[in-house]
Amino acid sequence: MRDNEATVLVGEKCILVPYRRQHVQRYHEWMADPVLQQQTASEPLSLEQEYDMQASWHDDPDKLTFIILAKSPSLDRRGNGGISGTDHAIASAAPSSPPSPSGPREGESIDEWLQAWPMCGDVNMFFQPASDDDAEEAEGHATSASPYLPTPKLLDAECELMIADPQYRRHGIGREALLLLLTYARCTPSLSIYRPPPPRPRTQDLPAQAQTDVRVRFMAKISLANAPSLALFRSLGFATVRISDVWAEAELHLRDEDVQTLIRSQLPLNTLMWPVDSCA
Repeated sequence: MRDNEATVLVGEKCILVPYRRQHVQRYHEWMADPVLQQQTASEPLSLEQEYDMQASWHDDPDKLTFIILAKSPSLDRRGNGGISGTDHAIASAAPSSPPSPSGPREGESIDEWLQAWPMCGDVNMFFQPASDDDAEEAEGHATSASPYLPTPKLLDAECELMIADPQYRRHGIGREALLLLLTYARCTPSLSIYRPPPPRPRTQDLPAQAQTDVRVRFMAKISLANAPSLALFRSLGFATVRISDVWAEAELHLRDEDVQTLIRSQLPLNTLMWPVDSCA
């Protein structure tokens, strides 16, 4: 979505940046790995298709996507914000001095600062109306597919996390990235998902579409074979609500009270703006 196209979230162990065209080459290299394809239930795409997908996600109001940059001092800091391939040359040496952990120093641009941190994965949310049964149970009344009646108040936010580079796994980076995303999604009321749709015109005797508040429920669908991801999400309070034998995956939900606890435990160190027209 465009809502986060200039937003940078800075944590202790990682930095979340919007998924931009300059990240696609590295992302495409990752997704050529059959193991990652299996874990993420993804089909291999050509590089051109990957660029098209990035542009589509950027414009889609139902997809919130961030690239993860690693900050761990125990790992190789070479890299430049994940920029690679034909867009930019990869940095060949580590910075002469450690970058500031919370943002650019005086006289340093955000482009220069981000180039100090290597790209290691991505974290996403995909928003969609909850099923009728779930929405009815949560809201106390049935929902309708009619475009002239109120839209469902309950919106599912499906969370996905991928630490693609193995050297950055088991360092707490994925956990922090997911917490930063949850905090951003819950605490940013300006996101388009919270804005009611414009009322539809009246047709015959049908009323205009009602404006309703949106309640977001965080959930995840994870392959039963992906034990590390299942363990991570469960450690954050996600509980299994159903198992799909057909898709061999578990569906996990996070309770509202647990969301508030997680948000209090993980606020970003800093929130920066990365100009959309930046050439970084």
